Amino acid sequence: MNIDITARDIGYLGTTLKSGRISGRVRSQATVSGEVKLTLTDLQTTGAQIKNASVTLKGSEWRHELTVKAEGSPASVDLRMTGAYRR
Repeated sequence: MNIDITARDIGYLGTTLKSGRISGRVRSQATVSGEVKLTLTDLQTTGAQIKNASVTLKGSEWRHELTVKAEGSPASVDLRMTGAYRR
């Protein structure tokens, strides 16, 4: 399955997003594997602003990695988690 969706200039109840995109490819054969990435630009809400953010999930059932990066105010995030699953 391939996915590629882009949204621009979204606003709802005081929250605005200049642009967002989710893209990736997921394969489901003997095991599930792939990569999916979410990117956000200029997300603003009351008391917080995120200039740029990305969330990436990649790998397979057996070995996978989640990466979250966000540059914003009042906080920023840089997180990387790895994991494994055995049936």
